[in-house]
Amino acid sequence: MNHFEITKLPVVIVAEPRSGSDAFAEHLASLNPDLKLFIEPNFTGTYRDAAMPALNEFVEYSNNNDKFIMKVICYNTRYGLPIATQNLIHSDKPFIITTHRRNQLEQTVSWYIARMRNTWRYFDSNSVTDAIELDDDILNLAVKAIAEAKDNISKFKSDASVYYEDLINLNSSRHITPKPSNYYAITNLLQHKLENFYARVKAEKQ
Repeated sequence: MNHFEITKLPVVIVAEPRSGSDAFAEHLASLNPDLKLFIEPNFTGTYRDAAMPALNEFVEYSNNNDKFIMKVICYNTRYGLPIATQNLIHSDKPFIITTHRRNQLEQTVSWYIARMRNTWRYFDSNSVTDAIELDDDILNLAVKAIAEAKDNISKFKSDASVYYEDLINLNSSRHITPKPSNYYAITNLLQHKLENFYARVKAEKQ
């Protein structure tokens, strides 16, 4: 994993989806126990843990303190957050860390699985291996979502970057997404869709 020195506060982790950002954020917080961790304070789902305090707690804390680590998804930096927080993320004040995933196909497959299960993080090691429906509209949406995320995150000026493939031996409660029994069928379909997507993008630029 990349090693770097945090030179300013707060720390904002701007993440591509399915890039191991939750686990990385928890690990970074464990190395910096004086910094309070807020994972996606603008997340509206119900499955939360101690690393995911509610938005009002984040607002109250961050109004008077910059000793925190906040993780947000790259295309949600202006969603559900106070204007002051939005402006902070897009300023030079915080230490910005971006998280990425080199293998875009595996990243897209992970997004599709999460979307179809409506489960974006796992807090235990129980395996869920049932086959997942092959929904052509959601398959196409997965390709578009990850492609747009990579384009979005490229616009951030980061102080450091980390990659999913380099995240090993992390101190985190998060678990890797369990693969469904038809994982390879999903992968094959998405590989073709990714190839076609970028072929269209290339053709449009010519």
